[in-house]
Amino acid sequence: MVKRKLLIWISLLSATLLLLLPYGCSTKETTTTTPQHDNELEFEDFPLFFSLKDLDIPTQIYIMAGKDSPLPPVIEEIFTDYQTKLKTVDYSRDFILFAFMGFQSLTGPTIEVTQIWQIDNTIYIEALFDQGGPTYAPGWSSPSHIVKVSKDNMTQFGEITFILLDQDGEERARTICEIPE
Repeated sequence: MVKRKLLIWISLLSATLLLLLPYGCSTKETTTTTPQHDNELEFEDFPLFFSLKDLDIPTQIYIMAGKDSPLPPVIEEIFTDYQTKLKTVDYSRDFILFAFMGFQSLTGPTIEVTQIWQIDNTIYIEALFDQGGPTYAPGWSSPSHIVKVSKDNMTQFGEITFILLDQDGEERARTICEIPE
């Protein structure tokens, strides 16, 4: 008898959940705010291993435009081999872009720069913000993606606004940096 009542309750609960499923899983229509573009800038991964001063950082972008550019303020130290790698960059042809996803308390979040383009004095960085999964054990991180960006296709130099967009075209961060020709 108990088994039968349990089966009835499970069946009712399952039927209720199936009725509610279309409402709980509906997809929100989003309008992308990604500007039309045709002036893509070439970039490549530029892996660096570093330690952060603090994990609790906001989503942000940081540009190193020359040999004398300071490290992003959130970085405590870049490991020795990678300091040398930064010094070998030809900043007359390239600059280094750091994209920080910001503090995350999820398992496996990542940020990946997927596209970079320039419109007038603004450079747009589109990135995939993958939230990962739920945290089952305490875990915190501040994911980042570092790329070396070529200046070859740049149409303007000087004071440039950099805007980080997520995969839905929503602005996540913005900064201004002087990029020499």
